[in-house]
Amino acid sequence: MLSAIIIIAALTGCAEKKLTVALVTQYDYLNTPYTQQAWAGVMAKTDRVIAQTVMSADLSEEIKKYDFIINLDLENSELIHKQVELYPKKQFVLFDEAPVSLRENAAYVTFRSEEAAALAGYAAAKTSATGKIGFVGGKEAPSVEAFERGFTQGAQLANPDIDVFVSYTGSFNDIELGRSAAKIMYDEGCDVVFACAGTTGEGVFEEAVERDRWVIGVDIDETFRAPRNTLTCVVKNCDKVIDLMIDDYLDGYKIGGRHYAMGLQTFAVGIIPNNGNISDALYDEIKMVEHKIVTGEIIIN
Repeated sequence: MLSAIIIIAALTGCAEKKLTVALVTQYDYLNTPYTQQAWAGVMAKTDRVIAQTVMSADLSEEIKKYDFIINLDLENSELIHKQVELYPKKQFVLFDEAPVSLRENAAYVTFRSEEAAALAGYAAAKTSATGKIGFVGGKEAPSVEAFERGFTQGAQLANPDIDVFVSYTGSFNDIELGRSAAKIMYDEGCDVVFACAGTTGEGVFEEAVERDRWVIGVDIDETFRAPRNTLTCVVKNCDKVIDLMIDDYLDGYKIGGRHYAMGLQTFAVGIIPNNGNISDALYDEIKMVEHKIVTGEIIIN
């Protein structure tokens, strides 16, 4: 599969010295909302950044040209880890990677997505009229399973008797699989389904609209897909994290050899502002739950 590499030449303070950066993703950033968000984090540095995009079938060859590599996609993980080993003098930023061991040339960024997913689960359980809600995941991976755990725990905070149906499609890029999984859940009586499956999740949105049921989005505000049916969305603010990483590196701070676990407290994750599909009273309840998670009164793990 072709990988999209977004290349940024960032000035390091001297006109003759430039830092080259590759943002590696499985998809063209123009067609993927999450990677558009990542791109926005880079473009926030317009005073220090020059950018262009390159499509390449030979990712390892392309990476050799750049000094700072950001990986967003788990499907690239094996290839990227090989590059981390091969090029100890290059700096890597790896998203959704919980390190087994830290390498000095890699910064590992994970989101405490379970914290934000708990807020969505709370909203889903409070909204459900049937006492049945669903979670559709892509591939079974720690970063996706964190959403599932948080969603379930948040739902149980709102209703200890809630039934949470779980399905993993095995793909992040198959809309029909998402639609099929959602159809089964809605048929089983679920009236809210959390789509946590990348492009596959678009199928959940399509089924929600057709059945006039609730759906919850992920990574970005996906209300545009189904304005009347999107209960809320769990967001990961990767743009802010990338902005921070680029600034720190260019300013001479050491970012490698560290694991950054970012959650509600650092505003790296959350749910979207009320899009009008949640009552003001329920939204206030959710914000109180958020406060209790941040202060440690409620533990989500």
